[in-house]
Amino acid sequence: MPLGKNFNPKIKPKIKSNGEVVDYSGSESDLTLDYLMGKPRGFLKEYWPVVNQTKRWIFAELPNRNGLSSDFSKARKNGKGSSEYNNAASNIRSLAIEFLNQKSQSNLGIDLDRRIVMQLISNEVLGMSILEPIWNDPRVHEVYVNGPFDIQVEMDDGLHRVDGASFENQEHALEFCSKLLGDYNKTLDSSNCVAESRLADGSRFEATHPAICPEGPNIDIRRHDTKYWTISDLVHTGMTNREMLIDIERYIRLGLSFLVIGGTSTGKTTVLNALSGLFPNGQRIITIEDTLELHINPNKYVAAPMEARPAGLNGTGEISLRKLVKTSLRLSPKIMVIGETRGAEAYDLVEGANTGHQVFSTLHANNANHAISRVEMAISQGGELVGTETLGAIQSAFAIIIEISKFMKLGGRTRRIITGIHEVDTHLSKNAAGEPVLGTRPLWKFEITGVGKDNTVIGDWKRVSDISIERQQMMSNFNFTHPLTWNGMLALENVSRKKRMFQDDTPMFLTASEYEDRSRKVSARKTGGAPAPIPVPIPQNTSEPRRDNHDISRLQQK
Repeated sequence: MPLGKNFNPKIKPKIKSNGEVVDYSGSESDLTLDYLMGKPRGFLKEYWPVVNQTKRWIFAELPNRNGLSSDFSKARKNGKGSSEYNNAASNIRSLAIEFLNQKSQSNLGIDLDRRIVMQLISNEVLGMSILEPIWNDPRVHEVYVNGPFDIQVEMDDGLHRVDGASFENQEHALEFCSKLLGDYNKTLDSSNCVAESRLADGSRFEATHPAICPEGPNIDIRRHDTKYWTISDLVHTGMTNREMLIDIERYIRLGLSFLVIGGTSTGKTTVLNALSGLFPNGQRIITIEDTLELHINPNKYVAAPMEARPAGLNGTGEISLRKLVKTSLRLSPKIMVIGETRGAEAYDLVEGANTGHQVFSTLHANNANHAISRVEMAISQGGELVGTETLGAIQSAFAIIIEISKFMKLGGRTRRIITGIHEVDTHLSKNAAGEPVLGTRPLWKFEITGVGKDNTVIGDWKRVSDISIERQQMMSNFNFTHPLTWNGMLALENVSRKKRMFQDDTPMFLTASEYEDRSRKVSARKTGGAPAPIPVPIPQNTSEPRRDNHDISRLQQK
């Protein structure tokens, strides 16, 4: 399929499994991501005064146009492509033409592309303003608005700035936020400086007011996956290998509780979603989140998702995450999944894990020991436990910590990797100052050996040790819970290839040994048997550090 005129080579097209190129560029004057990427900054500056004047006139006219207001509400609810949406878009074009004809004597927008004007007006009334054509492109995973004039998108091949896209001004961007949040009885203003919500498709919306970011607002919209992350997808994207997942499944079946840790956008929720496929069948699962993001395996017995609620406009009606955790304990769950632990709800979470529930949660932390400190600080916010009691409760509640890191590209593909599996110590110890501490011990570790030719990190997963003897003795069924085979795990997961996030089982990234073998084979063909250079090694801690062309520390962002 030929690419459209406006296709921007900076953005990779979507390729179907049969090799067909999917064209998102539209026709000559269609507002699409590719079209906007090809336009200069400030491209819409002359359009917005016309568009916003027309939009405000349309809203003022709605009370005089019988039924149109209700029709527009139905169109927004049913979404693009529905008959209601198409009818509403047609009515908006008619109203816009009526207004613009009235203003023709003032030369309002006379030199502008009317097709673009109409699309912008329709998106203002029914959609997501200038973000509508960007968000409609399925290649986009996340959208960032850094103030009214800087819009960026996260795609498979990294971060891009959409030069031709912008709001008219700060007020226009805030108006967009208010419209979107208003559907969920939420606000963004100088009193409520941070707003968190979700779109109709379940995608996450986060915004901060200029009161705390003067050049804002800052907006982050993260796409909600319509398919399910599976263990095969984790292997395909290079996050882990089969052997590590086989170990993890055994730990889950033994009833151990997990923390999945890492920095922002490292893939914590992704991993938690995929691991839900390994939950034992026939067990009741309850999920609790600040904003609904989890996409649990569809074959498990999951109760209706529970979502925290902020206070309303009158300051009442708040339902905290901690309240939901406490409530869930009375709903007879076997497995509790908390989207993210960051406050006083950690106490109730630990209590749940210590009263026969299996608990899974994500946590922002740089490493396993930092995660223990973060949970300890979160519990202390509630005031129920202090000092050694807190560490003791954590030690008896959680057993396994999965650590994830993100390695930023340097001309290559960004890669997210499970860099470690850790066991929480079964007893407290003391540090050099004689203070009680709760440590962790590694079970699996991702060993980085260097950087490949495409500037992506190279390494492999190594088993460091097995579950400690002390923990084995604490579990009477340890020796009788044998690992499943990979095919057995796929049967437990029971997600068809069509419903998976990726159709391909071939890993995107080579392991260190595979990379070295392939490099040597290529070199042998080119040089008649001379060995190929191995990936650039990481500098060791010596008195005279080696200086390499690629600095691995620049790749990693935890």
